[in-house]
Amino acid sequence: MDDNLEQPTFPHPKLVDAEDEGGESDEDDGPDWTKFKPQTSSTTVKPALPKRGDKEFEPASNGPTNLQQFSLTRSRDAMFGALSAERDISNKSVSYAIWHPDLARASLTQMRGVLFGGIGHSVPRPVQTEDGTTKMQRRTELLPEETLYLIERGSLFCWMETPAVPTQAGEDQGTDNHAMQGAPMSVQQAYAEMIGSGDLTMDRYHSYAYLKRLGFNVIRSKPPTPYYPTPLPFVPPTPKPSLISRVFSPLSNILSRIRQLFFGGIDWWRPLSFNLLFGCSRTYPSLYRCLRFIPSGHKVPLPPTDPTSQSLKSPSDSAYDIFYHVYKPNTSFKKSAPPAPDFSLVVVNARYTPLPSLPELTRLWSFVPETGPPPPRKRHPANTNPIAPSRIPPAPQPKSLAQRVSGWFFAPHQPPARKPHPFAILKNGKKTIVVGVVDCGTVGFFRFSMGAFEEMPMV
Repeated sequence: MDDNLEQPTFPHPKLVDAEDEGGESDEDDGPDWTKFKPQTSSTTVKPALPKRGDKEFEPASNGPTNLQQFSLTRSRDAMFGALSAERDISNKSVSYAIWHPDLARASLTQMRGVLFGGIGHSVPRPVQTEDGTTKMQRRTELLPEETLYLIERGSLFCWMETPAVPTQAGEDQGTDNHAMQGAPMSVQQAYAEMIGSGDLTMDRYHSYAYLKRLGFNVIRSKPPTPYYPTPLPFVPPTPKPSLISRVFSPLSNILSRIRQLFFGGIDWWRPLSFNLLFGCSRTYPSLYRCLRFIPSGHKVPLPPTDPTSQSLKSPSDSAYDIFYHVYKPNTSFKKSAPPAPDFSLVVVNARYTPLPSLPELTRLWSFVPETGPPPPRKRHPANTNPIAPSRIPPAPQPKSLAQRVSGWFFAPHQPPARKPHPFAILKNGKKTIVVGVVDCGTVGFFRFSMGAFEEMPMV
């Protein structure tokens, strides 16, 4: 009977308040757009994101009732009204730049804000002075993805360079003179101009913007210009032995062999022929190594593939190529001298790119350094016998002259370091490549690690 009633004039009451439920229903239900009104000129309070609540009704087989249709229309109108709110920014935090189509770069004329600590690089460009001479002057330039990211978030006003109006870099001009240097660019025009220039694709920009919003620092792996800063090549640290150890190392090896020959170390029950022929001993790793008839490990070269196979691609035709270096937010990052990256990112399209093959993964792993094993988890035992506040610990005793002299020639005895967990080593891997998969604007990341199963005793 209620279906034939006239249109109601009162809102549908909520059965359960969203705030009383905690945070369980906030992640599953849709937002209540009626609580999110656009900002007008008379209001001074900034709008806040609405909280999520319960659904008004469930879909019925006979269609919605008049009450349900009214609630749905009211929520839809509230959503359109909230999305139609005008976005504004402050003049004190906006920067200005000029887009150069021939260079595929944007030169900054006025830089404001804290975002440029990880965005932009300095490039010397020729500048014509007033007396007609040309000199080199450095200016800050932005890559296409950096420019588009700042324009999209409302932190940069960009103008298109026109041939009729020459520009000079490095001049600090006012905001009124920026419109005289070219045509202002909208967000739509910035997408049309910058996507496709400088090796930038839509998938790569989506991955770049997604990571930048999360606080990561992202730079390109291959420098587009000789002045683009790149991290130094990774050189594994090699400990240098002392002079005394290098002198006595051969002598100690000879003495240990003589001592083992005359004073023990020989197992007469071990068959010599078995050791000489196969190089195996009675230890489990050595026995399993002898029984393994399929070579394992990443040091073993891959078998040759059929050159007529369609799945075989050259490195230039493969879509799996490292394009970005990614740094964590807590990493000490300096854009003029970036450190070694935390991750190496490959960006592919989910609709047209298959899974990487073993040759492609091997080629990607050859460009990244090996990472050490994860540090062992620190254990803090409970202090069952705490020291009283009034008790003073004894002072350390001074070292004797013999202990001081021996410390110059011999390293002090240190307890052996605690080994990390083997499963943590297998999970972490020796080398890691991150693949960013973009599916119609949705970005996902997958990690491919080089496992070291052949180095573990249990395997």
